[in-house]
Amino acid sequence: MKRRNLYQEVTNKIIMALESGNFSEWIQPWNNGLPFNAISGHRYKGINQIILGLEMWVKGYEDPRWLTFNQAKKIGGHIKKGEKSSTVVFWKFIEVVDCECGEQSSRMSEDELPTKVVPIARAYRVFNVAQCEGIKLKPLQKNYFDVDAFTKSLLTLPEIRWGGMRACYIPSKDVICLPKKENFIHAEGFKETFYHELIHWTGHENRLNRNLKNRFGSAEYAMEELVAELGSAFLMANTGVPFGETQYTDYIDSWLEVLHKDSRAIFTAARKAQDACDFVLEKAGLQECGEEFKKAA
Repeated sequence: MKRRNLYQEVTNKIIMALESGNFSEWIQPWNNGLPFNAISGHRYKGINQIILGLEMWVKGYEDPRWLTFNQAKKIGGHIKKGEKSSTVVFWKFIEVVDCECGEQSSRMSEDELPTKVVPIARAYRVFNVAQCEGIKLKPLQKNYFDVDAFTKSLLTLPEIRWGGMRACYIPSKDVICLPKKENFIHAEGFKETFYHELIHWTGHENRLNRNLKNRFGSAEYAMEELVAELGSAFLMANTGVPFGETQYTDYIDSWLEVLHKDSRAIFTAARKAQDACDFVLEKAGLQECGEEFKKAA
């Protein structure tokens, strides 16, 4: 049997979605909360949030809850006949010999060889609750969340220069430049733009230390923009702010070029975007506030 390439499978789906021109629809299609496991209450993050968001958009699922075949069976239900699973990714960390030690390794015993821990992607099958029959779950309960207060707290994190008609983050000065709020047509547009630049801000060498010194048009520049756009989408998904189309259309061709060349790029971008989102939430003292709904099992 041909060995499964999980990275390529996921990347191909995302490439198709990007090429459809509906990025804003599938990156944040949920109206009833972020995707989470119906039994454990675990909220899917990073690449899994993207994968399940895409599945919800393609198949029209409105319920954000997911579970495995065995979990459905355990609570007295089953998967409807003919329904197909969705793939989520979990990481197994294994210790391997660090081959970068070069010729020095030939003089070492097996016990002396330096090692490093590397992540290996593992696929798991899950089903949306809409694909199940006979399961009994508590109704979704929406928690109150003050988006304006959240945004206000985030505005205290970076140094911001107000005015002008350009939004950007300047790494050399560690400052975000934003037009005045009244210049935005919609409040959601201001939040989305600010969140995007705030994700760039997290990449400073004194924070998450991403490479922010890349030229416009380079693959590295496109990757950072993808991180910023995914990270801002994750922040908005945590707060219920609708995701618009203010930024991504300028970069979609560059993103597609990166993804076509490297099947692991979207995994890297999603991980960095999730790290940035978590960093912002933690700095704001709101690490777990983003779960719009309580556990529903």
